[in-house]
Amino acid sequence: MIHLFNRCELASCFNMEQCQAIEKALRDNQIPYHTKVIDRSSPSAFSMGARERGGTLFHDMAQNWRYVIYVKRKDREAALDCTGLRPIR
Repeated sequence: MIHLFNRCELASCFNMEQCQAIEKALRDNQIPYHTKVIDRSSPSAFSMGARERGGTLFHDMAQNWRYVIYVKRKDREAALDCTGLRPIR
């Protein structure tokens, strides 16, 4: 199980197909992962869903979701190798 203090962010993407490709590579190599899905249409935690009712000019509904994939800290290097991702830092 991936706990809050034992995880690190592997990738953050706005495209479901890209997220699924990364998840498939992790599954094929038996690397445990956790995906967090964030709804970007809510302006804040106190005003959930207000942007959908009021609308936003030039808001792209296709990029309404953000997918953050977490792995265990000890599996990070193996996950980077199997997915072909490079670390930013």
